[in-house]
Amino acid sequence: MEKEKTDQHYLRLIRFCGEELYPIESATWQYQESHEDSNELWLEINAGPGMQLSDDTKSLNGQPHWELTVRAEKLDLAALKSGFKAEIPIGYDEESGENLTNFYYCEHDPSDNNQLEILEKQGNRILFRISGEVGDVNYYDGSKPVNKILVEAWFEEA
Repeated sequence: MEKEKTDQHYLRLIRFCGEELYPIESATWQYQESHEDSNELWLEINAGPGMQLSDDTKSLNGQPHWELTVRAEKLDLAALKSGFKAEIPIGYDEESGENLTNFYYCEHDPSDNNQLEILEKQGNRILFRISGEVGDVNYYDGSKPVNKILVEAWFEEA
């Protein structure tokens, strides 16, 4: 019975004006072996309309979408188990010219200071705890502090 309750998860957005909650509609992971120097773990989170919003975002009808890509030389499928940790310090990789992260609210922006941890694995389902930072979702001029993004949810294999 207790397991049922833990399957309802939220994307939490900590802003200068308070915490916002968005129910997670889907969370998927995919492992990709590369033919180059590194392998990749792709994570994708789709959230629904906010259930707890700040006054300035109520009219935006935002439904956050967050993508993260972990690239590592020694990353293999067997490593994806409880205790696995990874970091994506900078969301935009200047060397490749690609975004390793992408957070969409009203605009697309890379998230920085991303940390991922696997808390549990059950078959192809993985319970991830993920955090990151992105510019404020309603003030793109840098006048407000960065938003903290927090997710703890079960991800299904894509």
